Amino acid sequence: MLDENKIAGFNLSCLPDAFNDVVSFNVINEFDANNSYIYIIELISPSSIAMFILKRLKITSLGQFSAEKLEQRVGYIESNSNKTPNHAKVICVFNSSDNEFKWILEEYISGLTLGDFIERNSCGFNNESKVTELIKLIQYYLSFNQKEVISDKVLAIASINEMIQDFDGVVNVFDLYPDGVFNEEILDFEKALISHSRLLKKKTNGTVIVSHGDFHPWNIMISGGDIYTVDRSRSLWNSPANDVACIIINLFVASLLSRDEEIGEAIFNFSKGVWLKCISESDLKCEILLAFSYFSCSRLPAICCPVFYPGISDLKRRALLKVGTEFLNRPLGFVEDDCSNFYHDFKSIFELNGGF
Repeated sequence: MLDENKIAGFNLSCLPDAFNDVVSFNVINEFDANNSYIYIIELISPSSIAMFILKRLKITSLGQFSAEKLEQRVGYIESNSNKTPNHAKVICVFNSSDNEFKWILEEYISGLTLGDFIERNSCGFNNESKVTELIKLIQYYLSFNQKEVISDKVLAIASINEMIQDFDGVVNVFDLYPDGVFNEEILDFEKALISHSRLLKKKTNGTVIVSHGDFHPWNIMISGGDIYTVDRSRSLWNSPANDVACIIINLFVASLLSRDEEIGEAIFNFSKGVWLKCISESDLKCEILLAFSYFSCSRLPAICCPVFYPGISDLKRRALLKVGTEFLNRPLGFVEDDCSNFYHDFKSIFELNGGF
């Protein structure tokens, strides 16, 4: 339950001096998942009205999101994220009065998310010039992050492990599923994911880049003919496949789940355009192709989760999990340069398992 008095106390006592004149606030939206709470807050001061993202991250000595890992991530956000263009700046990170929570305050970006446009079927995915420009913007953002490359096998392995065990990773997400409904699919998926991750950790060359960490359509704002990203609280050194896989798998699944066949086809073509642009102009193509199936399929449990996406039928959830299991049981790097085998096989297996 939202504790408005507690948040109000934080606003008045913990925000930078620039916000000390805040006299009240309204909660615009609230999202709760696995000890992480995201509030969209409207701060009202005598001189202006502004909206910010206020994200609370729970600090625990046990569990996946440890205090040590949180401090590492916060330090990374403060030192790296604000240098990245087209990203909502982190205004401050501060502790709660009892040191149980960290709060990350980001600037507000006016506009709608790419996910909003997809849900409303109003992004103009059939407008070739608009689609081309949007693909260029996404590719520019990803390519900028790929400029800062280091080789560190420990960090590379940590980024692989994170998809399974950290924050709202697969292990925790499955806890949000209804008891007994998807037991067989969950068990098969977890076995395939763990096996695939072990192979990938042996094969990785240790290449990591500056990563958003959660680059899905609902974290991409479209505003004033440009894109901006929000919610970089999971930002760390990561595989170059991570952000590419995140945006592609979310777009591709959105195309499969679209109730409008024409819109679905347009979103599919958009996702393929993003893929081709990202691969053709990346110096890290080999690293992306090697790990793409892992970093894309490991996100399917979240995409299928009833808490996050309640509108998906159980039949479609089951079909998506089976596709993910099938792909994770395939050899590393089976995805071709144009991703056509990934798209074709994914769609075929999805249909075979009752997805359509």
